[in-house]
Amino acid sequence: GIGAMGGPRKARKFKFFKDKQDSENEPLLMRYFGRSLAYLLHYIVCITLYKVVIYKMFGFPDRGDYFVFVVFAAAFFGAVINMGMWFAQFFERRETGMQLFLCVPILVLFVTGFSWPRECTPMWLRVLGDLIPSTFAIPAWLALENMGADLYELRHYIFNLYGLSIFYLVLGLLMAKRRDLLQRFRESELATNARVRFHKGLERCRHLFR
Repeated sequence: GIGAMGGPRKARKFKFFKDKQDSENEPLLMRYFGRSLAYLLHYIVCITLYKVVIYKMFGFPDRGDYFVFVVFAAAFFGAVINMGMWFAQFFERRETGMQLFLCVPILVLFVTGFSWPRECTPMWLRVLGDLIPSTFAIPAWLALENMGADLYELRHYIFNLYGLSIFYLVLGLLMAKRRDLLQRFRESELATNARVRFHKGLERCRHLFR
């Protein structure tokens, strides 16, 4: 979803005000956390609708404390958004995110232990599952909403989610910095080539009119 909404850098060149500079010319941290905040607001609306409306409408068990719910949601959203921000930087087109999304859910259901016991999966799949936020979010959500687990009982899942959030945040910032440096190098290289071609054309014109 983040890959489709954010898209590649070349698809994000827009201005909110005509007299302001391109948003992609803003400092790295402002661009990165600005987009993260937009995704966070989007997910807050979704989970609020899910917990307040859907749970009440269908009579699902809702035994979780709201403070624990907020702490869990912050950890889960941080991990998901930062992972999405990192993955989105590998996409050259917006459509790539949707195509990948069609293939990934089945794998995620198996490696996270939701549809198949993790103890019955190979070790390398369990390690892969530990890198996916839903591996810790699914049991934490079930324990919170169905059994009313407190913060202490969820500490293992929440700490892992915050760890994944920091891990993907560092990867995302490093990747974004690398892309910025490559973009500047390409722009400087193109400018240098343009100047060389201009001077060569100017020299040819001088030779023609001598």
